[in-house]
Amino acid sequence: MNSFWVRIVDANFRPIAGAVVRAVTAEKKEINLRVEEDRWVGRSAPGNRVTIHVSAQGFEPETHTIVLRDEVTQVVIGLRQPGQLSYTYGNDRLAFVPVGDAFLMRVWGAGAADTFSKIAKKQELKWRPVSPQAGNATDDLFLRVEGDSEKAQGLSKELIRNRQ
Repeated sequence: MNSFWVRIVDANFRPIAGAVVRAVTAEKKEINLRVEEDRWVGRSAPGNRVTIHVSAQGFEPETHTIVLRDEVTQVVIGLRQPGQLSYTYGNDRLAFVPVGDAFLMRVWGAGAADTFSKIAKKQELKWRPVSPQAGNATDDLFLRVEGDSEKAQGLSKELIRNRQ
């Protein structure tokens, strides 16, 4: 049997108290879930397709399907409030609030964190990793950068010049 861990968060990556979580197999068999710290934990056979149903007061309900490929499959589901958007990244479904004064940027390659940090400092840009896990990687980062699309284009050109 493989395990899966499900974290339920809001658009700011904060755990949502009082979320109701259900998981079922492709055959509609209910999976027993237990709460451990800030996650729901379930078990099912390797390769099983598991559909997770989540709801919480003040948020739109979410249904998300995963396949249990690893011994432990970790999933983050971001619930949306009205007007918010979401996207899928790997097994995760993340909510966000669109903003006009910042952009998301993926920077990768050998020494990406150092290169980006130097360029951002030179251009006086404020930035941060979009999730705590992203801050640990130095060669593949998702970053929230403050500024408009013109700054994004200039930053992209500078990064390309530094890679050559």
